[in-house]
Amino acid sequence: KNEGCDPWFIVEQNFREVFDYSKHHGVNKMKKRQESIEFVCNDVVLHGDIRITFYDHDEFPVPRDEKMFFVWFHTGFIEENKLVLVKDEIDGASKDKRCKVFKQEFRVE
Repeated sequence: KNEGCDPWFIVEQNFREVFDYSKHHGVNKMKKRQESIEFVCNDVVLHGDIRITFYDHDEFPVPRDEKMFFVWFHTGFIEENKLVLVKDEIDGASKDKRCKVFKQEFRVE
């Protein structure tokens, strides 16, 4: 029984995959009531149009990766090397109006 989420992500730059977190760092384990998770990937330099797609990895009953949400942005809009996207700006999470999966405070930084 899965009691949480095992997130990982891929990064696409100008519609080409440039980074797969699971290949470089494995898959993180996030417990059911855990409030946040941090992915460290300082070795990735991006420019232009970026799409980051987040997946949840499950082993049972069969291994699979389910798309959770994704974000689009252009690096030209990032100030002071930080980007914060709130739930309404995150594709996949924004459709969860009743907060069954993503809390209203959900965000990606």
